[in-house]
Amino acid sequence: MHDDQSTYRVYLCGGSNCGPLNMPTLLRYLEDMVWEHGLDSLVEIRVSGCQGRCAYGPNLMVYPGRYRYAALTHERLKQIVRQHLAAGHPVREYLLAE
Repeated sequence: MHDDQSTYRVYLCGGSNCGPLNMPTLLRYLEDMVWEHGLDSLVEIRVSGCQGRCAYGPNLMVYPGRYRYAALTHERLKQIVRQHLAAGHPVREYLLAE
């Protein structure tokens, strides 16, 4: 998904530690959730290289704001899409402290 007018840019870590942690399934689920919520024209999803927080993976970065989510699961992704991407309110309890 790519749109130069995207409201959010989402980067799912595809590094050597996060990649094997169910990343392909999480990516597909994230894409499906974004589409189901009608956000596909507002959210650009990409797989990034290592985000440097391997011990907390799988990880996700959301811009603008540089929000870093950790320990992703399908349920966490669902809440991130509903609360952060659809409603504009970061899911504080899933954010990784810098």
